[in-house]
Amino acid sequence: MLVGPRVNLLLQRGTYVKDNMGGSVVTWKDLALLGGVFSNLSGVEIDAYSKASVKAKYKFEIDYNFSVIPQEADQLVLITTSVPTGQRIFQITWIKNPGMLNRNLTLVLDELKQPGGETS
Repeated sequence: MLVGPRVNLLLQRGTYVKDNMGGSVVTWKDLALLGGVFSNLSGVEIDAYSKASVKAKYKFEIDYNFSVIPQEADQLVLITTSVPTGQRIFQITWIKNPGMLNRNLTLVLDELKQPGGETS
């Protein structure tokens, strides 16, 4: 059951394209704007290189959308005006379809880009 504050996250899918140097870079394409309930699952404080940080896992529950289905390689972007960079980026690490009923999806997320531009 979806209980809590609802937010909209932008679902993006990455594709690899070759650059001019012979390598490859990831380009992200916007797929859909997903509305759902966003909540914190767990958090751990990390002290690395004399810098305190928090590594957190989040849960995002959405109604099942048959037009686009998230994959574990996708990322979700929370666009907000409350942080200086204007967005927070999350990597999908796990997807659960309870009972395989195709009613709602539970996505477990790791934050890639934290407010202020740091990466975890």
